[in-house]
Amino acid sequence: MTGLEVKDPERLYHRLKFIRAKRPEDPKNTFQIANIYYSQRMEDEAIKEYRRCLKLDPNFLPAKWFLSHVLYSKGYYDEAFRLVREIIDRKPEAAELFYWAGEVLLKLDEIETAKEYFARCDELLAIQVPRKTQMHYKMKFNPSDFEIR
Repeated sequence: MTGLEVKDPERLYHRLKFIRAKRPEDPKNTFQIANIYYSQRMEDEAIKEYRRCLKLDPNFLPAKWFLSHVLYSKGYYDEAFRLVREIIDRKPEAAELFYWAGEVLLKLDEIETAKEYFARCDELLAIQVPRKTQMHYKMKFNPSDFEIR
């Protein structure tokens, strides 16, 4: 459901809550409710629902991914990094995870460590992605921006 435009989020929200009431142990419904809150910029509610989802299934990686983004937007960088690090432990070949971890580390003023994560992202991209797409990532991060002069 993420990435889809929802024309009537309130109706969808009520439908998902109804479905969740019938199957409260299914984390997917809770995850979708969290996504509705996230898409509506209701961050505190989204955080509660993503946490609820992770209580039901601690290994639900998409919930960790989105929760890390919401926490980042609210300034909870330590927890955002912890979550993305947990995902990296499960998916060590995903370049976008290293890129995101690098972004979070920059907010934590961990510039040298961030550079290491960005470098790992570049290494993975060199293996996995055509050259044209790699330039998208490189344009966003220039290590010289962080050199001490």
